[in-house]
This record gives sequence, structure tokens and C-alpha cells, in this order.
Amino acid sequence: MRTGKWIQKFRAERSGTSQRGFAKMLGIDCGNYNKYETGQLIPGEDFLWKFSQELKLNEVERELLVALVSCDKMLRLAIQEDEK
Repeated sequence: MRTGKWIQKFRAERSGTSQRGFAKMLGIDCGNYNKYETGQLIPGEDFLWKFSQELKLNEVERELLVALVSCDKMLRLAIQEDEK
């Protein structure tokens, strides 16, 4: 989903580290971090806070991620409802 692309973009541009290296810096499992970037998992507030702090995102950038997470959650709900 959209959030993952932005997470990937911010990591690549701001840290220059691999997914594995960045996950280690955040203290989270590399597999789960990969799922955030690929859109398989929607990140929670704790992740967004750590991510924002580590990359020194400004308030607008952090709010963009929060808004995208909300959109992705609504989209997943709509897809689930449609599949019923």
C-alpha cells in the first residue's frame, strides 16, 4: 500500500542503510520491517514514532505517514467488506 512506499523512500533517502541495517537500528525484526515497506503490514504508532525519531522527520512528514496509515486501514477494510 502507499505507506510502505513512503517508508521505503524516507529510509533510503535519509539513512542510506539497508532494510536489515535500519531494522536493527530501530530494534525490530527485519522480516517485519520488510513487511512495512512492502505494505503487507500496516505500522502502528510505536513504529511510526521510532521511525520518525531515527530519521528526524519533521512534523509534516510524520503526519503524512499517519494519514497514509489511516487511508491504508480504510482501504483494507473496504477490500475485506467487498470480499464478503
